[in-house]
Amino acid sequence: LLHGYKLAESFDFSNYKNLLDVGGGTGAMSIALCEKYPDLTATIFDLPENVQKAREFIAESKLSHRIECVGGDVTENDLPDG
Repeated sequence: LLHGYKLAESFDFSNYKNLLDVGGGTGAMSIALCEKYPDLTATIFDLPENVQKAREFIAESKLSHRIECVGGDVTENDLPDG
C-alpha cells in the first residue's frame, strides 16, 4: 500500500471518477487511492490468478463496492470498458 499512498500524496486524483489499474496485482495501489479519494472507483485488470488474491485484500479493506477485478491477459484480451 505504501506506493499507493505515495502516489495519492503526489498526484491529485480528486478530478477523476474512474481508475483502470492495469497489472494491479494485489490491488494495493487501487486500495490506497480509493481510501484517499472517496469518489474514486477502480477496476483492476490482471491475470486471473492475481485478481483472486486482490479480491481478498479488497474485501478486507471494505472497498469491494468501489473496486472491481477483471481477470485477463493484456497481450490476449481487450482492456475493460470505462
